Amino acid sequence: MKRVAIIGCSHSDYHCLTDFHKTTGHWVKRCLEKFPNIEFHNYAVSGHSNLYIDMALRYILLYEKYDLIIVQTTAFNRWMMPTGFNGKETVFFDDDNLHRVWHKKHYIKQYKNYYKHMLKLPRIQNRGTHYPTAQSMKEFSVTYVDSEGCSYNASKEWPNEKLNTAEDKVFNLATFFSTMLIKNLEILSNQHPIYYWHFSGWEHMHYTNIGREDTIKECLTSHRDDWKSWVDDTWHLTEEANTYFFNEYLMKSNLGKKLIDLS
Repeated sequence: MKRVAIIGCSHSDYHCLTDFHKTTGHWVKRCLEKFPNIEFHNYAVSGHSNLYIDMALRYILLYEKYDLIIVQTTAFNRWMMPTGFNGKETVFFDDDNLHRVWHKKHYIKQYKNYYKHMLKLPRIQNRGTHYPTAQSMKEFSVTYVDSEGCSYNASKEWPNEKLNTAEDKVFNLATFFSTMLIKNLEILSNQHPIYYWHFSGWEHMHYTNIGREDTIKECLTSHRDDWKSWVDDTWHLTEEANTYFFNEYLMKSNLGKKLIDLS
């Protein structure tokens, strides 16, 4: 049986364990139904960042073997940070415990070809709406680096007069990292069976190699010119939109052709 990995955020996080997830990622459900002879492994996690997506992709390329890797990139301004362990010793990873931090399980029993993979590491996920200020993070920091690249020792000197101007900058570390991820996906997709796209309706966020010139929003609104009717109050695709997206966008792309070939 051929194996396909999926990495992304809530737009691809299909598992139905909560009311929220009963309506998200249903294009994955369509894959399970249309291709029962393909085994799908889903690493997508709601609310997570491109840092997580990059981390999952690196793990897959190092330790797993898939016939196809689908990467759905997410909001560029999201970020992720580890949490403390109340003074417990930090564990350094070897090949054995790298595998053990991923939890693999059948979450939807009627689909025997579907596995969810969850990363069992404590972390805080920032969705990019608000960032902590440098001043509020001072007690947790060793070094502060301002927007000009100047470093300050948090225990001795802290450039209070610069903090506001630095935090008002449009560019930040998360958007820089996300841009680098897209550039790396362009290279990696020439070396591995990787197909990627960004689940956004906006033209300036149209990063993909699946062979579609139009965005998902353009595809949907060409059928019915009311974008809000395609999304719910959390700005995720409705059940109808997921079905239309799968049939008319994904399946009529190079990614769809690849799935058919694998089946």
